[in-house]
Amino acid sequence: MLNRFSKFFALSLICGLTWQCQTDSKTALAHLKSHPSDPFKESMVESQYFDIDTKTNQVIEGKEGTVVLIPKGSFINAKGEPVLENVQLELAEALTLDQMILSNLTTTSGTDLLETDGMIYLKASANGEDLKIDPNNPIYIEIPTAERKAGMMAYKGLRDENGNMDWIEPKKLETFLQTVDLDLLNFYPKDFEATAAAGLPFRKHEELSKELVDSLYYSLNYNNPITLDRDTIVLNEAFNNPNSQIVNGEYTAESFSWHEEVALDTSSIRQSDSIVNCGVDPATIKTIRRPKFENSLIATREFEKRLQSIFFAKEGQILIDIYIENMDKNLWELDSMAANILGNDTLAKTFRQYQSEKLGKVENANQYASLLKNFYQDKLEEVKAELKALRDKYQAELKAKKAVAKTIADKYRKVLWKREKYRMERYGLLWSSQGWINIDRGPARKNWFPKKLELIVDNSESFDRIYSYVVYTSIKSIYRMNSIDSKTFFVGNKEDREMYMPQKSSARIISIAYIGEESYLGITEFETEVDNLLNLNLIVASKSEIEETLLEFDDYKQENSIEEDLKYMDFFYKENKRLAKLRSENKLMSALWAKAFPNCL
Repeated sequence: MLNRFSKFFALSLICGLTWQCQTDSKTALAHLKSHPSDPFKESMVESQYFDIDTKTNQVIEGKEGTVVLIPKGSFINAKGEPVLENVQLELAEALTLDQMILSNLTTTSGTDLLETDGMIYLKASANGEDLKIDPNNPIYIEIPTAERKAGMMAYKGLRDENGNMDWIEPKKLETFLQTVDLDLLNFYPKDFEATAAAGLPFRKHEELSKELVDSLYYSLNYNNPITLDRDTIVLNEAFNNPNSQIVNGEYTAESFSWHEEVALDTSSIRQSDSIVNCGVDPATIKTIRRPKFENSLIATREFEKRLQSIFFAKEGQILIDIYIENMDKNLWELDSMAANILGNDTLAKTFRQYQSEKLGKVENANQYASLLKNFYQDKLEEVKAELKALRDKYQAELKAKKAVAKTIADKYRKVLWKREKYRMERYGLLWSSQGWINIDRGPARKNWFPKKLELIVDNSESFDRIYSYVVYTSIKSIYRMNSIDSKTFFVGNKEDREMYMPQKSSARIISIAYIGEESYLGITEFETEVDNLLNLNLIVASKSEIEETLLEFDDYKQENSIEEDLKYMDFFYKENKRLAKLRSENKLMSALWAKAFPNCL
């Protein structure tokens, strides 16, 4: 009896939804859309014919707007073998009322009256043989409609020689996901934007913007963590430094460093070997936030919701790849795959809950899935390379600046050594492999002695930076005083606050300070064996006034030139500001890293 009927698909669909076409032996494709004796064969809708290359994915569109998506290898012969040669596809569309009436496409199922949104006839053949559709590799059909109607189902149609129709085997239509503008979706980890906002200002950014948040997030490529220096450059003579060491008859470079080491919070910045494959690579997010994905699963609220859960998984990259690389599958199937990956993890319950929603896919998913998968895989490598290039460029810039700072710091260490050596030799001390030694002069009194000396700058709070110098005019030597708070200055280290001074000599303290580019000056005299605590108040002084003051010491050797020393101080001030800025940035990046990879700490 079955061979007396042609096969129709009665499709009640909304615009853009697809229905999976499968066949079995009971409902195999018939040879004709109407029988020779069919009284309506002359008025029946015309057929359209398409040549299909079975070796590639094909998409055809009928005159009335029906779209048929045909994966390669979808057709099989009567033996169940894939058809490799070209296939002829016959398509007839009855989507309007007059087309249905003229074709006698009545809408009844048994004795029940049906409501329809359209009908099509589809037949595939090769070399005169009617073909079937591989149930494991089905085709997909989209029927245009002006309005989405709830509860619509798909029916298979049987037509007898008298032109009567019966619609059988109703099948629920897939629930399709609706896409939105990608810019309306939040693809950042939880609280990432709020954390970025709390870290403002950042570099040249005073306000939060999408471009800034993107830049911050994408810079967290987890295979290439940024490392930042913690050092502050504070150099002075090595002699009274408790941390000074002599190796092979010379001070070590660290002997000239007087700074308190700056603690750097690296709790959220992991080395690459401990964070690879943990969480979601931001390069992936950058890749999928492209127009190519605007009509795909990626551009749905449902994916946005799942992404927020994916961010909390150590296997985040594996999970997100499941959704990106299998967009031809129903969303609930992807949820199931994700839950299986998570195993007994508590997060698996979340994805099981997603799975229970039984959500479908986006329209045209099968048409674009393989193309988007290939695009994603290719573009992801480009994005990773792009981000790596940006990171390498940034690191190269940091390295270059660090190299310049090191060169100047090394040069200044030599100046400090010459300054110390000059003064010590004026005292009659000699340098040995163990350090400075005194030449015994018998009962004769030495021309130097250790003496405490402190200076308080009374109006220190006003200034960005202050430099205070002791000038021993009797031996044409200078010593730049140390300070912890830029208010109290002292010679030597912070515990002893003393140094070797010329005996019974007049000396001066010259302090120079800055507020931005405006300079200030203060001068006081003292006696080396009398005064040990001095006060000074600085007043505005032009650059020329300061130069004129220092002109008195113009015949001092270069290592004892305050003017030359100030040039180094200016460089180190700017360099330390740069390093402080990097530490501040690192603090923000650490906080952002913790938000981006919450389960990777």
